[in-house]
Amino acid sequence: TSCGCGSKASVEVGLPKPSKERPRVAVVSSGGMDVDLHLGQAKTILIYGPREDGLACLLETRQSPDPGSGETRWEQLADILHDCFALLAASAGQRPREVLGNRGIRVILTEENIEGTVEVLYGGGKQAKCKQ
Repeated sequence: TSCGCGSKASVEVGLPKPSKERPRVAVVSSGGMDVDLHLGQAKTILIYGPREDGLACLLETRQSPDPGSGETRWEQLADILHDCFALLAASAGQRPREVLGNRGIRVILTEENIEGTVEVLYGGGKQAKCKQ
């Protein structure tokens, strides 16, 4: 029961998969190359998903809710990411992980390259190194 990196998965076994209702992945990053931000620090969220040819790529960016609104912020973020099955962050607090998880968005903690990690989530590439 691990995510492929030696750490035990806290809730689900293995990595989440895209679905018809939730085909996209949200990513927090300071420079767009690596997953390197704490979720609470993210002002914008990168949205990855499949193109018409099936390859996953950056589709758009979305604004994160303003900090300081407590749990309401995480509910608002779940609304913004309604079409995402996963969110990649370098770290995230327990409460945002619970709120997003309860809304169907699995938070995956990693500090890897974005494109390689996204490729793994869509069924290609080598296993991403993640920490649950």
